[in-house]
Amino acid sequence: MPGKVSPDDLLAHVFEWTGAADSDETVLQGPADGEDAAAIDWPDGDGTLVVSSDPISLAASQVGRL
Repeated sequence: MPGKVSPDDLLAHVFEWTGAADSDETVLQGPADGEDAAAIDWPDGDGTLVVSSDPISLAASQVGRL
């Protein structure tokens, strides 16, 4: 599929630059192949920040609007 990055390329070239170190205990769910979400302990210990993304596949026009 055009635009898809292989899992091997993600591991070799992308994940190391995300800023989510393996030793960072505040990152509960960090970058991984097939994961469209992350979970991070809130700095004051008062909860968890959960963020997600849902990539739009095969959109050729008006991607920002979609």
